[in-house]
Amino acid sequence: MRVFAQYNESEEFAYREYTILQFGNSWDKIAGAILLNPGSAKPNDKIPEDDIKIGYQTIYNNADFRLLKEFHPDTTMRQLEKFFNGKFLPENLNLSKELNGTIVLHNLFNLREQDSEVAKLHASTNNLVITDKNTIKASLKGLKVLLGWGKLAKNDAGLIYRAKELFEIIEPAKRVYLNCSKSDIFEDSAFYHPGYLSRIYKKQEVQELARLLL
Repeated sequence: MRVFAQYNESEEFAYREYTILQFGNSWDKIAGAILLNPGSAKPNDKIPEDDIKIGYQTIYNNADFRLLKEFHPDTTMRQLEKFFNGKFLPENLNLSKELNGTIVLHNLFNLREQDSEVAKLHASTNNLVITDKNTIKASLKGLKVLLGWGKLAKNDAGLIYRAKELFEIIEPAKRVYLNCSKSDIFEDSAFYHPGYLSRIYKKQEVQELARLLL
């Protein structure tokens, strides 16, 4: 997995948006995900090559290459890979696959902070950078999208509004979250984060979620 995103930082905060997880050499879009906020992934010292910029621009034609960085994958990104390649399904189903393409990753807001509680606090007290919903909608069009911003987003009025806004721009048939097959109502799900789902992946409902993402 290689990870590319636009990255900007000030003395106090760092922001990451337009994140792409690339598997193999293809830039074809495989699927998408919307989580709470960027976590621990940090940019490395590699400067994206011209072919990377060309591929990245096929997904974001308004990319600012001055901000484009390559990142070290974090734990959440590894968990997403396992959901999208079928590794969380029972081995006897023989459904796992090697990924070749890109997963488009967005967040409710773009402050990079590993501690979700701290991130939520800053989300309530700062004017954070938020990716335009139309940009998110265009980049995820036609893709299955894992919605996993977690329960913290249900305890803050601003985040609830943002989560509902993004929930509604995803085609109903493409939304994937725990028990989505039983309800398409926003209030009926906690939109569990991949970190929590990966700890209970042997439960039937989580394996059903993994099947829906294939």
